[in-house]
Amino acid sequence: MPNIVLGDIQSQKADTYDYNQIDADYRGRYPRRLDLTPGSELHGFIVDKILERAVESYNVISARHSSWREIDKVLTAYIRTSDKEKELKAKDDRKPVAILFPYSYAMMETMLSYLVGAFFQEPIFQYEGYSPEDTIGAAMMELVIQLHCVKNKVYIPLHTMFRDALSYGMGAVSPDWIVRTGYKRVERQTSGIVDIAGKLFRKKPIIDRSEEVVFEGNSLNNIDPYMFLPDPNAGTDIQSAEYLGWVIRDNYMSLIREEQADDKMFNVKFLKAHEAKTSIFAIDQSEREKKTTGGVRTGGHYGSTNRADVLSM
Repeated sequence: MPNIVLGDIQSQKADTYDYNQIDADYRGRYPRRLDLTPGSELHGFIVDKILERAVESYNVISARHSSWREIDKVLTAYIRTSDKEKELKAKDDRKPVAILFPYSYAMMETMLSYLVGAFFQEPIFQYEGYSPEDTIGAAMMELVIQLHCVKNKVYIPLHTMFRDALSYGMGAVSPDWIVRTGYKRVERQTSGIVDIAGKLFRKKPIIDRSEEVVFEGNSLNNIDPYMFLPDPNAGTDIQSAEYLGWVIRDNYMSLIREEQADDKMFNVKFLKAHEAKTSIFAIDQSEREKKTTGGVRTGGHYGSTNRADVLSM
């Protein structure tokens, strides 16, 4: 099922937004000639079903948030200064102060170091042929996937997945296909001029810019456990689940660029009709950044970015 960009979760009815003011025509992109225009009956039916499952999953998984927040507190190393230490730092900021380093944090980092050493040996993903004629194909596949891992920095999301698994009992990632484009200088030859003697004089070539694909390949995206929406009826057996969802924070301009590159993505321009493009599912309920932000981040719009929450299911 494609990504669903959520608007204001408090106002889910499509008829509350004026989509007629948006100059966009996606009928050529809709699969099987279905009417998936926002405000249509089919579009509203699909959105309602997806949100129904998301709310059902969130109500179950959110019961773990309180215990996860306690885990966040004991897995944070920070500096807790006393009044005396504050006076020393005020006089000379080079003075050392006590650092709180929980035992739980130290043990987790030890286990995490072991997992990194055990599973980050290159190549990370190893393939073996089923029969002798598959040997060369498996070796080539192994090299290609390893190149994708290096180019797309797969080590980082795998490290985060291991840490989430040790912290919360589960770590989730989503495989993705990344297409990166860039501008290249292209030399375009021009037609020449033939003089009276029949000699050809060519003009100087024109240097132009052309947007082309510079790399594409497999990638991994981390799923925040607080924004993970599994099927509550399947438990830990993900393969037998009816659905699996998660929410990521994105922004409007990023989605526009993604839509331009992917002809299977549509309806992004209709987000202009939504004043708020955020969701309660994307509120950061953790205590991971309490020492720096002061507590739970409710999200919103920061600076000039236009945030949009994306629900994948």
